[in-house]
Amino acid sequence: MSAVASNVQTQDIVIDEVFPHATATIWKALTSAQLIARWLMPPAGFEAVEGNTFTYQTTPGGAWDGVIHCRVLEVVPNRRLAYAWKSGDERNTGYGAPLDTVVTWSLTPVEAGTRIQLVHAGFVLPRSGLALRHGVTCLNTPGLIDCGYRDELKVLLVNTDPQQEYTVERGDRIAQLVIQPVEQAEFEPVDELPPSERGLGGFGHSGR
Repeated sequence: MSAVASNVQTQDIVIDEVFPHATATIWKALTSAQLIARWLMPPAGFEAVEGNTFTYQTTPGGAWDGVIHCRVLEVVPNRRLAYAWKSGDERNTGYGAPLDTVVTWSLTPVEAGTRIQLVHAGFVLPRSGLALRHGVTCLNTPGLIDCGYRDELKVLLVNTDPQQEYTVERGDRIAQLVIQPVEQAEFEPVDELPPSERGLGGFGHSGR
């Protein structure tokens, strides 16, 4: 067996938080290019108009030029914003591997401010026991599952054992799904970092 595709079950990641701000304020932060640049990165050509295409530029990796291609899918002012998020290159694994997903923001006014619901993707990981005993593992891991995808889910498997064949039977547990929140970080430029125990120690510095 060189590679097979089998069905798995998954669900969307849902991040649900309440922020003490008016819905119009949150909506502005999600739909203003200048404000998006402050909490994410500068978008090129962004407009909150269905069908509008725009891009982000991040650090390139391998065969990927670092460009993230987006397209606005749905706009309901002060309520809902969804856009496609595609990036990566087929020749890459790990950083810069192909990514095809949808980001959906939903806003609901509540007494304390605005409830924000962000729906994103799940991660598919190989099972260590299967790899240990049979040399069977997953390709392109972790694999992101598009939250807007509605067809069969499949896992790409490869047998790394050069001598022993392996047959996947219906009901076999071939992968694991990790449901994980997606965090957005804000970076604060500083002239100098505080000292740490590790300091400038790089690869291998922490021992075996």
